[in-house]
Amino acid sequence: MAKRKTEGEKRAEWAAKEDRVWERFAEKVAAARNLKEAAAVLGDSPPEGAPGRRFYSNLSFFLLHSACDVPNNSNERERGTYLGLLERMDQAGDLKPGARETIVAKFRAAKPGSLL
Repeated sequence: MAKRKTEGEKRAEWAAKEDRVWERFAEKVAAARNLKEAAAVLGDSPPEGAPGRRFYSNLSFFLLHSACDVPNNSNERERGTYLGLLERMDQAGDLKPGARETIVAKFRAAKPGSLL
């Protein structure tokens, strides 16, 4: 008979799955050169409740729903990924003049190392 997993084992498995999703997600976002390519990443979003879904939800919030505001439940590594994307979007002409500086200031004001 198979041994039932403890809550700790289940959490560890979930975290490992999230890490794998994060790696693929971060690679896709890093490859995006503009808003259109970044929005296309959202098409690969896992279903609701699946590991890593929050990364895609945060990207959707960042790109489509908040004019590049800091997602409330993002962590530092996500924010760094979004700042890199923001720079590429600015270089591609996807942002209004001066918008990048305003957005970067919002990210700097977010508490480092914590969820907002």
